[in-house]
Amino acid sequence: MPATLPTSPPHDLRSKLKAIDRDLAELRTERAELIRERDAAKAAFAAVPGYDTASSSEFQRAEKAALAVAACDDKIEKAQQAQVGVLRLMGQQQDAQGGADTSEATARLKSQPGAWLSVLDRRKATIPALDDTTRLKALTVGADVDSVSEGVALIDLLAPQAVAFAAGIQRVVIGTTETRAPRFTDLPDAGWVPELGAFPKSDVGLEMVEMRPRRRGWSRR
Repeated sequence: MPATLPTSPPHDLRSKLKAIDRDLAELRTERAELIRERDAAKAAFAAVPGYDTASSSEFQRAEKAALAVAACDDKIEKAQQAQVGVLRLMGQQQDAQGGADTSEATARLKSQPGAWLSVLDRRKATIPALDDTTRLKALTVGADVDSVSEGVALIDLLAPQAVAFAAGIQRVVIGTTETRAPRFTDLPDAGWVPELGAFPKSDVGLEMVEMRPRRRGWSRR
């Protein structure tokens, strides 16, 4: 008689994931405070005449604050690695439970527009959220932030986890609505040459291409 698998990931994995999420939220709050302390210490050292780093107490405080931010970043990275590992285990568990029903459910979710989004609406109640104390404390960090800085920060936070950036795609940061970048139209010719022989010369075709980021948006009625 085949063994019956449970229909949900083990409770201990969910508990571990919640603990990691809680620790990550606390570490990110701690990092925001450490960054404020680091920036204040850097500003204090910058205001001191001269550049004596050996005996300057302001420099020592700034260096100590910078090291504290780096240590916090290491803790966040380790917690994120643990989070990915637990999520992978939960996914493997769900794959083992899937069987034939999984492909049928997948086809049903793709069969009509909005079906997959309805699942998101149902799942949002189970997504861990920041507690009010952490959320309200973080509001002061984002005060007086323009939309450009908000977008840059979002991309910087997502970039380490993005497959596209990991594959080598380069990001061009521009301060206007469009920019120009060089592009090869003809590649140079390469070939073997004799020892101490002259290298052949060939013209490389270049052109400047206008680049304009695409925008997407929608309105809510």
